[in-house]
Amino acid sequence: MRHYLPTNAFIYKNIQTNSDKKVVYLSGLGMDIRRQREGFIRRYALNQGVSYLALDCTRFALANQDIPDYNLRKILPATMDMLAQDDKKLFLFGACYGGLMALKIAAAMPEKVSGVIALSPPYETKAFPWIDDTLLFLLKREKQFERRKANPEIIRQMILFRKMYLIAAMDQGRESIQPTFQGPVHIFHGQKDRLIPAENSLHVQRALNNPQCIVHVTPMTGHNLSNDYEMKMPICALGECLSRS
Repeated sequence: MRHYLPTNAFIYKNIQTNSDKKVVYLSGLGMDIRRQREGFIRRYALNQGVSYLALDCTRFALANQDIPDYNLRKILPATMDMLAQDDKKLFLFGACYGGLMALKIAAAMPEKVSGVIALSPPYETKAFPWIDDTLLFLLKREKQFERRKANPEIIRQMILFRKMYLIAAMDQGRESIQPTFQGPVHIFHGQKDRLIPAENSLHVQRALNNPQCIVHVTPMTGHNLSNDYEMKMPICALGECLSRS
């Protein structure tokens, strides 16, 4: 039996079942959650009979545009408080910023998390600094669109994304993640990612110091893993985590 619980600017979907397992989808920043293909993850989770929670970081940030940091610094502690009260086994599925959140949550409460799927997490290790170069790339891209006299709304959205990304990456992505979670972790990264270098995920893997952490570098695709539109590979890894617990 499914119970559809109330949602808000942060909670996109909250569906409870009788299962002792819950898939938690943590969105990335700057893109509508539907364009992040969250629906494929939700459909899979519900077909497996497990509970499902989707948190929309972009919608939350946009609802707080009048605040200098878009309240982004409140997202992680608010999520941890929410999940700390949950009595189910948690399987975290995070895209970009959501992947960073997933790794941080698993490190902070390893006893509650049974598996992590992270897509291109923006976590910078001391061994591989990249965030400054990415911010220069974003600024250069904005200038190119301005010279081409692109749609002002598109440029506005690009600037907004850069500002949110600056806070998320430089403020939270440079915090070290403790290697306390030793359960299954699958990190997916597009080989041609121009936002976060694919090599970064290999450094994240080393920093996690977890023998159950596997990095999947997908060839001929970028940050959004667009050549796997239905998220079949990450969903397969999620299914493996669910079946092992």
